[in-house]
Amino acid sequence: MKNYLIPLFILSAILFSVLTGCNKEKKETFHIGFSQCASDVWRETMNKEMVMTAALYPDIQLTILNAEENTRRQELQIQELINKNVDLLIISPNESGPITPIAEEAFNQGIPTIIIDREINSENYTAFVGADNTQIGKDVASYIANMNNGRGAIFEIRGMDGSSPAKDRNSGFMEVLKKYPDLKIKESVEGKWLPEIAAQKAATAFNEYDFDIVFGHNDVMAQSARRVADSLNINNLFVVGIDALPNLGMELVEQGVLQASFIYPTGGKKAIEVARDILTGKTFQKQNILGTSVVDSSNVTVLRLQMDQVMAFQDILNRQTSRIKEQEIQFNDQRSLLNVALISLALLVVLSL
Repeated sequence: MKNYLIPLFILSAILFSVLTGCNKEKKETFHIGFSQCASDVWRETMNKEMVMTAALYPDIQLTILNAEENTRRQELQIQELINKNVDLLIISPNESGPITPIAEEAFNQGIPTIIIDREINSENYTAFVGADNTQIGKDVASYIANMNNGRGAIFEIRGMDGSSPAKDRNSGFMEVLKKYPDLKIKESVEGKWLPEIAAQKAATAFNEYDFDIVFGHNDVMAQSARRVADSLNINNLFVVGIDALPNLGMELVEQGVLQASFIYPTGGKKAIEVARDILTGKTFQKQNILGTSVVDSSNVTVLRLQMDQVMAFQDILNRQTSRIKEQEIQFNDQRSLLNVALISLALLVVLSL
C-alpha cells in the first residue's frame, strides 16, 4: 500500500502545478459594447480607430452594433448590449432626445457609459468624448468672414436637426454672423448628413437664389453642393465643410473642390483609451474635448504628409500586434502540449512502479 503513496503524491503534485499554472495564465477580459448610429466614411474611420486601439489590449473584447440612422433600432441595440451584460457601453446617439432614456437606464444600472461625438440630454453618463461643435460653428463663421471680407450670401446645409452636432454648429455659426451684417444666411436646409439629400436640397436652392458661400456641416454634403453647382455652371462659390479626413476632406481641399474643411476628430482611439482607464480603475476625465483646426490651401499638403506618416506607423503597429497575438497562440498551444506530456509522463511513472 505504501509503495503507491509516493508515485501518487508525485502525480498529484504535477497535476496541481499544471492546473494552477493554467489558472494563473487566465486574465480578466473586459467586454465593451459600442452602439454606432450610422454608416459613412467618417464613422467607418471611428469604428476602425476603435478596433485598432482595442487590438492593442489583450483584455479588451469589442462588439460594434450599427443602427444605420434608425433611432428605434439603436434603442433596441443598446438594450441588447445591456442584456449581454457588457462591462462598459459606448454610445454615439443618432438623435439626442430619444436616446437619452436608454442611455440613462444603462448608467443607472451601474454600466459605465461613454457618450461619443453626439451628446444626450442628460448628465447621467460616465464620460464624454468629442469636439466642441458650438466652437467649430464659431470658427467656421469667423473663417468665412475673414476670407470673404465680411460679405456674402450663405447657403447652409445642416446635419440632422435632432443631433447635437447639427444644432450646436448652427448655433455657433449664427452667433458669430451677428457681428457681420453684410454676411447673411440666405437659405438653410437640413441635409441629414447625407450627400444625396444635400444634392436634392442644393439643386432647389441654387435654382431659387444666388449664393457666394456654401457651408456644409460635413464634407460629403459640401462636396455634393459643389457637384450640383458645377452641373448648373455656377462658378466662384466659396465652399467649406467639416471633418477633414485625410482621404476625403483633405483631398477635396487639395483638389480645390472645397476651399476649406475643419478637422473633426472621430474620437475612436480616445474612447477606447478612456474606457480602459475606467475599467482598470485608473483616473479619467468626464469631459474629453477634442481639438480642431482649419485645413485649407495654406497647410493641406503638410497636414496630409503628416497624416500619411501616422497611418503608415499605425499599419506597422497593427502588423506587429498581430504577430504578437499569433506568437501568444503558438505559445499557448505549446504549453498545452507540454502539460499533456507531463501528465503522460506522470502516469507512466505511476504505472511502472
